[in-house]
Formats: sequence, structure tokens, C-alpha cells
Amino acid sequence: MQNVTSNLTRLQKNWLNIFRILMVLIIFYILISNNPFQQANLAFSLTNSVLLIFSIIYFVQIFKGIPDLDLLKTPSFWIVTGIFFSSSLLIPVCTAYDLLPITYFVNFPILLNVALIFPFIIFHCFLIKAFLCS
Repeated sequence: MQNVTSNLTRLQKNWLNIFRILMVLIIFYILISNNPFQQANLAFSLTNSVLLIFSIIYFVQIFKGIPDLDLLKTPSFWIVTGIFFSSSLLIPVCTAYDLLPITYFVNFPILLNVALIFPFIIFHCFLIKAFLCS
């Protein structure tokens, strides 16, 4: 198996290095912040953002060079699609959690659980589809 970075252009390698430095800085900021619950929300948002970026890169690479294989029968396509949808649904919930008015909603924990469980259900449906394709 050849090195992943050997096929990248110089510009892509520069962007990859900038991305790595940015991730280290963000992780360092999360670790030194005082509120542990805010750390968890930021870490969860960061993780979903990175997964969303990687799934977009996957889609761009697939659709830029139209593959000879049938994507509807490819399990990796369905797994990445599930990651894309679940991450894109979880990012707003996790980033806006501190801004939500908890005291105004009587059923806030139920609303939050539904908002957090729904993306996981979607992701597992895509996993089942990927399993059926293999």
C-alpha cells in the first residue's frame, strides 16, 4: 500500500498541513478551557465537523472521476453517506446547546434526546443498507 500523501499536489499538502495545525490548536484550546461540559460540546462539534469535511472530500473524489462501479451496490458509499447525514444533523445541536433556553422548555430533556438520537438512527439505517449491499 502506497503512502496517501504521495499522490497529493504541493498545494494539497500545504492545505493538509494547515488543517493539521488548526486541529492541534483547537484541541489545545478545548483542553485548557474551564468548563468540562463545554469541552464535551466543542469536542463533539469538532469531531462531527471533521467527519463532515472528510465525507465531502470523499464525495468530491468519487464524483470528480466517475467510477466504473455501481455506487448503489458499494458499501463504503452508504457508510460515508450515513456519516455525512448524521454529522450534518448533529453539528447544529452540539454547537447551539449552550444557547438553548433550558428554563423555558418543560420537556427540554426529551427534545434534546430526540435531537441527538435521530442522527444515530439515520446513520444505523445507512449501515444496514451498506451491510445488505455487501
